[in-house]
Amino acid sequence: MVEEVERQVTISDGPDLNIDRSQVQMDTGLELSNASISATDGDYLPLVAIAPQYPTRAAQRGIQGWCLVSFTVDGLGNVVEETITVVDAEPANIFDRSSERAAARFKFQPRVVDGKGVEVAGVQYLFRYELED
Repeated sequence: MVEEVERQVTISDGPDLNIDRSQVQMDTGLELSNASISATDGDYLPLVAIAPQYPTRAAQRGIQGWCLVSFTVDGLGNVVEETITVVDAEPANIFDRSSERAAARFKFQPRVVDGKGVEVAGVQYLFRYELED
């Protein structure tokens, strides 16, 4: 089973690209007020989706695009870093590294089968890189 999760990432194309990330707030679209991780059987669920850093050179040159990554979520809900691969991207090789780094920091509620967390391979996530006008 492959679940595609999509998140749009935008950045202002102003002259100052030094962003204090401690002040950046991101709405992941996830409502976690009553969330809990339990041992009941169920599928994996995204809990934390990290916005990637927009590559400075791409922003300076006005380059926009997207990057689709694939990875494995382990039985604890962590992304297995060694499994992160770029499936496709446009333009090629511009947003790969930024997307891989962001995906490595994602957290999931693990898939649970018979009360135990199990690995899920082939999870895909599409990062969109768009500059605001």
